[in-house]
Amino acid sequence: MSGRPISERCPSAEEFNGYYNIRDEESPSQQYPILRSTTALPVWDELEFWDVYFAAEDWSRENSPAAPKPEIDHLASPGMWVRDWSSPRTLLVDIGDHSWLTPSLLKRLQADVVKKFPLWRFSLIGEASSNVIMVYPDAIRIGNRPADADWEEALREVAASEAILREERLHPQRAHYAFLERRLPSVVNEMGDRAFVLFDLIDVGIIDYSSLTLCFLVQGAEPDADSYFTVRSPGEMAESEFSTCRGPAVSADGKMLWNFPLDQTPAFYLNRWFLPREFRGLVTIQADATGDEFEYEVKTENIVHCEWPVVPDAL
Repeated sequence: MSGRPISERCPSAEEFNGYYNIRDEESPSQQYPILRSTTALPVWDELEFWDVYFAAEDWSRENSPAAPKPEIDHLASPGMWVRDWSSPRTLLVDIGDHSWLTPSLLKRLQADVVKKFPLWRFSLIGEASSNVIMVYPDAIRIGNRPADADWEEALREVAASEAILREERLHPQRAHYAFLERRLPSVVNEMGDRAFVLFDLIDVGIIDYSSLTLCFLVQGAEPDADSYFTVRSPGEMAESEFSTCRGPAVSADGKMLWNFPLDQTPAFYLNRWFLPREFRGLVTIQADATGDEFEYEVKTENIVHCEWPVVPDAL
């Protein structure tokens, strides 16, 4: 099989969409083709994955940069973290920041880890499939470029593309949190001795960006509480269409506190409920601690628009 062109033996993520180094009878789906580097394939065993996973984890801890401190950028990711397998013998590795990748580092990953598991390939993923870096035991493909492309130039191009795409993806979350950073100090000042306050309905979620977000601030909340409220609709909409997110902690002067110690009670906690964007009408909100209920009407005129921060010039 080594006589085949390298684009066939070691395709990019977009050149081949199928399974890698498994037997026909092990294929999870007959819909996709199978790429094999050898005909002598042992039976696939999930225990094999864990050997590869922990080897990659150890290498990542020693060689990749940590994420910035949350107070600097709580949405930033570590340089590299091992996720899972996309299919047997293809390990998924998330790259949170491509700027630290170099040709020598990729060769070291290949030599230190991938070559020790010659039936495996590593898929270093980011924002776009065209930027995926496939590391095989005998080749490295940076996006769809040939294996013998200028790696320095290729990595610069991928890093620049990924930085722009990552910031585009994070933009709604940055808008969400930028609004809260501006709003929370005044909410704290106006809160008085109330146990909680519903202070805004905003137009950006954090998982589904199109969601509406009901924003609550809770005073002296227990840090291990799963939720503080139950939000229900008396209409036909299923309650499962509402979701919630607890945290982060908030200081006495209205600053969000990331990685707040779980064994301590903060001055306040955020609690947010996410509603489908098209939802309008009454919701019943029940305070879990007391059982008290009140109604809130979701109206278009109540929705606060979050302004999106400008993308940094460096991008």
